[in-house]
Amino acid sequence: MKTNWEIFEKIMSVIQILLGVTLIYILFSTLYTSTNNFLDHFDYTWKDISIIKLIKNHHFITLLSLIGIIGGIKWFKFKTIGWLLSFIFWFLIGFYMILLTLKFKSEEPNAIRTDEEYLIYYSIILVSFAIAFLLGLKTFWKKYNPDKKSLVITGILLLFFVIDRIILI
Repeated sequence: MKTNWEIFEKIMSVIQILLGVTLIYILFSTLYTSTNNFLDHFDYTWKDISIIKLIKNHHFITLLSLIGIIGGIKWFKFKTIGWLLSFIFWFLIGFYMILLTLKFKSEEPNAIRTDEEYLIYYSIILVSFAIAFLLGLKTFWKKYNPDKKSLVITGILLLFFVIDRIILI
């Protein structure tokens, strides 16, 4: 049984690293393209853009991606911090998708969205919370044996991100 969990951990950590890299790539390529289009349309230059505003608007996905990459690398090496960061990563993806879905519904209550679109949202929510739930199983607690300090830091980090998304979404 131990071998099956180790295989699960290795596979999930690689998926997590790839997902983190993909999120960063999509964020920066989308941001770059949309900013260039905006600049061309209004005859601005890159010097006219506030870097602080860009960071404020996109810090959550950037930090979430970094947590995913770092957590995935550490989890691949069976480190406790990697396991805890992985839990945070998967929980926050589900939480963020719930908030995003609620935002879409509240902004456009009469908009016709396809069932496939909501199927994707709900599938991401279900899968990410299922992985977070699996990471919270007793097997992982026994294996990684986190101390109180790391649990407090994990809780504060998780609370910070949840409050950030609730306030800034």
